[in-house]
Amino acid sequence: MQMDKIFRKINKVVNSGILIKGIYFLPNNGATEEEIKLTNKTLPHSLSLEYQQFLKYWNGINLDIIRLFGCGNVEPPLSNLLENQFDYNNKGLVIIGSDPAGFLYAENKDGEILSIDTDGGEFHTVADNFTDFICDYLFGVHAHEFAGEDWLNELKDHQLI
Repeated sequence: MQMDKIFRKINKVVNSGILIKGIYFLPNNGATEEEIKLTNKTLPHSLSLEYQQFLKYWNGINLDIIRLFGCGNVEPPLSNLLENQFDYNNKGLVIIGSDPAGFLYAENKDGEILSIDTDGGEFHTVADNFTDFICDYLFGVHAHEFAGEDWLNELKDHQLI
């Protein structure tokens, strides 16, 4: 199951010591089926099954370098994705997260993950799906595309790749 891969990767990252202590946050509860269903009704398309499974386990997360939004009743300091949609829904995108550099991350109707440069307005696909986004783009072999060679080397130093 792909979700096992995501959960293992996130737990490994959290336990590695690579993140700044006190900045990352994992909620105690996941979203309910009803919260996910109500959220999907409001969006231009349903969240991918992978993201829905993620929400059932962790209703959003803040991992210092990435914030992934939850739905329904999210624990502070996490954000609700419905409050973070901005003007991108008319492009068929659902904003699922952001990073400290000001980039937004969105799912299209096919489950691909796109990066949105909020300064220049450029969009580009960074992962074929949510699993690849977490396991390859953020914390894997393509992490240099996310945050440069230093980040990739730091992941290697912490034996995350």
